[in-house]
Amino acid sequence: MKKKNNLLKQLFFLIPIYLFVYLLGDIFFSNFIYLKSVKYGCMKKFEYYYELEKNCKSHEKLIGGVPSYKVYTDENGYRYSGKNKKKTNDNIVVFIGDSYTYGWGLDYHKTFVGIIENLQDKYYINNLAVPSYSPTVYLHQIKKIKENLIYPKKIFLVLDQTDAMNEANRWMADKDAKPKLYEKITNKKKDFWKDFRRKNLKGTRIFAMNLNSFLRNIRYKIENKENFFIEPRRGSFWADFIHTDWEKLDEDKNWSPNGIAGGLKKIEEKIFKISMVAKEMNSEFYIVIYPWADTLSNGQKVFNWENFANKICNNSHCNEVINLFPEFLEYKSKNKNWTGDLFLKGDPHWTEKSHKIVADKIIKYF
Repeated sequence: MKKKNNLLKQLFFLIPIYLFVYLLGDIFFSNFIYLKSVKYGCMKKFEYYYELEKNCKSHEKLIGGVPSYKVYTDENGYRYSGKNKKKTNDNIVVFIGDSYTYGWGLDYHKTFVGIIENLQDKYYINNLAVPSYSPTVYLHQIKKIKENLIYPKKIFLVLDQTDAMNEANRWMADKDAKPKLYEKITNKKKDFWKDFRRKNLKGTRIFAMNLNSFLRNIRYKIENKENFFIEPRRGSFWADFIHTDWEKLDEDKNWSPNGIAGGLKKIEEKIFKISMVAKEMNSEFYIVIYPWADTLSNGQKVFNWENFANKICNNSHCNEVINLFPEFLEYKSKNKNWTGDLFLKGDPHWTEKSHKIVADKIIKYF
């Protein structure tokens, strides 16, 4: 009993010392050895704008139903594989788009842009996509490329159905034609302890991040061991205007101030201007379209997205519309659990299988 008490006393005495030494060691490691930031995301926010931070590495875990995934950005703030790419100004291909093109929920090599990059070595790929971007921002991005004298051989604009709402209520152009959010981004107040942990406890954060990723991956494999049937989506909020009467949606504050028709008109105007810049750079210009899960379920009873894309292409200097509706519809017709196969659990974004379908179609234009 006495030995046991002595052991407990030693533990109570040594544990604080070990913790103190560990804390000092982590502070030294954080300030003198590992000088990079430890991040859970690469988004850099300003008052009325956001973009991907340059030379960033992070573990994103924004979707509860999928494992965490790694995000790397290059010196331009473009998402890429994290591996060294050849330096060249020749044979550049540019992808512009939102979260689908960014590869929300997946490691880069599983996204359609990453798959295309691995399938060929003739072209140097730049993925400019950022979640919730839309044509107002795409125009700004393409203009910047031209200003930097980077003339891509091909430009793929991936047009998403959320672009209508984002043009209606999220993005506008300021007096200098730069993209600006309608609403100011509210930054959180500075937290001394939080800032201290970020700067001085990087070792602990790295360990916790990797442990969290490991446990999430195990949970994901257990939960998805069996391919359970997932009920097809009937509505999606962002893409409901395709199959729902506009009278039921247009007064919604989420479409204010421009409304559905105003958002669609802005898409047409911005893409026409993008096509003009592409023509000035002598770049091939393609528009890529695809259906959402609820579009596959409900059809296009109110607004035909395919016809809309073709109209834009005909009115602008577009080489072709790359239409993925047939591929997704064919998969749906042959597979009962198409929603579980093609879309992330509890999220409208694509699985790796969908990205492979998209990559197989677009690679033909290389």
